[in-house]
Formats: sequence, structure tokens, C-alpha cells
Amino acid sequence: MPLGAREAILGSGLKIPEDTALVGFDDIVVAALKGVEITTVSQKRYEMGSLAVKILVDKIENGSPPVLNQIMLEPELIVRKSCGYRIRIDQND
Repeated sequence: MPLGAREAILGSGLKIPEDTALVGFDDIVVAALKGVEITTVSQKRYEMGSLAVKILVDKIENGSPPVLNQIMLEPELIVRKSCGYRIRIDQND
């Protein structure tokens, strides 16, 4: 979605991030490429997969009936150029 939005924004003559900010979700590989650099919310795919396998194996090994669980994983905001934010490093620090 953010790649399509990026193309539409640029195709309309607007600039990212000067005219509009752009933020995606899911941190696809393309979002980090030089020239694209879309700010994104990253889900912890590896951690999600590991937890899913652990829950599945536990259910298989223990033969327990399905139990509804809610597991919350903290997402990560990966700031890149498309949102207009620039980190400034003070040379005196």
C-alpha cells in the first residue's frame, strides 16, 4: 500500500516528505531501499512465528483443547525519510 501511495503522490507532482508525510505498516524490504526509505511500523514477524509454533507444539504434545489467548507484541516504529523527521546529532556531545 505505501508503495502505491508513494507512486500516486509522486505522480501527482507532490514531494515526500516536503508536501506530505508517508508511513507504512509491516516493514517490507523494499521500504528500506535507498530512494524509497518509507517510515514504517514493524511487526516482529520472527517472534510471532516462534510463539505460534510454541503454542501449536504445546497443544499437540499436551492434547489440550484450544484456549483463547491474547498475546501482545510491542511493534517498532522505524523512522526513515518519508515522514520528514531528521535526527540531528549535536557535534558537542
